Amino acid sequence: MICCDADETRKRLKYVSIAREIELVLELKKAGLAFAPERIVMQWNDADCLLVMPACDDQWLVNKLVTIHRSNPERNLPMIRGEVVLIRRADGTRMLTLDGSTVTAMRTAALSLVAIQRMGYAHAETFTVCGSGVQAKSHIEAIFEWKPTCKIQVFARNQPSAQVLIDAMKDRGCQITATHDLPEAVASSSVVITATSSHEPVICESTLSLRDPSPLLFIAVGAYRSDMAELSVDLVSRIEGLIVVDTVEGASREAGDLLQANIPIERLIGIERVDSSALSGNVHLFKSVGNALWDLAAARVALREPHAVRTH
Repeated sequence: MICCDADETRKRLKYVSIAREIELVLELKKAGLAFAPERIVMQWNDADCLLVMPACDDQWLVNKLVTIHRSNPERNLPMIRGEVVLIRRADGTRMLTLDGSTVTAMRTAALSLVAIQRMGYAHAETFTVCGSGVQAKSHIEAIFEWKPTCKIQVFARNQPSAQVLIDAMKDRGCQITATHDLPEAVASSSVVITATSSHEPVICESTLSLRDPSPLLFIAVGAYRSDMAELSVDLVSRIEGLIVVDTVEGASREAGDLLQANIPIERLIGIERVDSSALSGNVHLFKSVGNALWDLAAARVALREPHAVRTH
C-alpha cells in the first residue's frame, strides 16, 4: 500500500483535476453506481469530534477518519487531522493512504470550483474570500490554479494571518489584496466565499447594501454543524435564486446557515442535479458540509499520480 504524508498527498493532487473527477463521480452517483452513507459523528465535548466517512463506486471503497480539535491552532497544531484509505472493492486490497487534512481542504475547494461552473459563474473574474485559515487558503489556491488572471480580495478578522497568506500568493503571481470593507468587496465581486470557523454569521443582509442587481454567488463552506452559520438568517432568507448543496441529506441535518433560516428541504438542489440554464434571481448560494464522495474523487486522482515513494 502506498502511504502518503501531507507533502506527498499534495504532490499527487491538483484542484482542477479533483474538480474534473468530482464531475465523473457525480455522474456515477446519478446512475446509482456511487454512494456514501450517513457519516458517523462522535462528540466528546461541545467543540471536538470524530468523523467516520465511507463511500464507494463501482470499483473503489474509501474511508476517511477525521478528528476535529478546535483548540489545536492555539497549540500550533492543525485543527483537522485524519487519513483517507482507498481500497479495491473487488478483493479488499488497500491501495493508498492519504493525509486526511490535505484531502479535505483540497477536495472542498475543488467542489466549490464545480459549483461555480455548474451554477453559471464560470465567467467570474472577481472573488472575495472570507477567512485566512486552511479552507480560505485552499480556495484561493484553487481559484488561482483555475483562473490565474482573476482578482481576489481577502476579508479576515485575523489580519496578520491573512497578510502572510496574501504575501505568499502574491509571490506566486496572484492578483490578491486585503480588504477591510466587506460591503465594498461584495459589491465588486461575482463570487463570495466564506471559509471560516466562526460560529456566528460573518456576512449579513446589510452587506449587500452597495451592490447593484448583477448576479452574485455565495459559497459557504466553513460551517459544518447545525449550530454554526457563516451567513445570517436575513441574508439567506433574501436569496431568491437557487440554493444548491453538496448533498441534500447532509445539508438537511448539518447546514446551520440553512437550518437557522428555516429553508425548506424542498428548495434544496443537490449539485448533481443543478442546471445553470434554470437560474432565476440574482443572488445564489452553494452550501457544502462535506461528503465522502468528494474524498473518493480525490483518492481516484491520487492513485493515478506516481509521486509517493513510501510503501508498506
